[in-house]
Amino acid sequence: MENTRSSNVLKLTVNGEPWQRVDDLSLAKPDDQVYCGIEQNDGSVTIRFGDGINGKRPKNGDEVNVEYKTLAGPSGNAD
Repeated sequence: MENTRSSNVLKLTVNGEPWQRVDDLSLAKPDDQVYCGIEQNDGSVTIRFGDGINGKRPKNGDEVNVEYKTLAGPSGNAD
């Protein structure tokens, strides 16, 4: 899911299934496959999953894959 706050794209899958990025886990239902991606000042991203009450929690042994791309933004656009 694209992050609309910046020029970065974060994709996350659990066992090959895409999960959706949300801004607020407290609005998620227990089985919602969602996560928060919190961008830090140093450019890194902290991933937070639900707790089983507000959003699903991956199980131990699940395969979690994250793809994070920084886009060029307007300076990288073609004429």
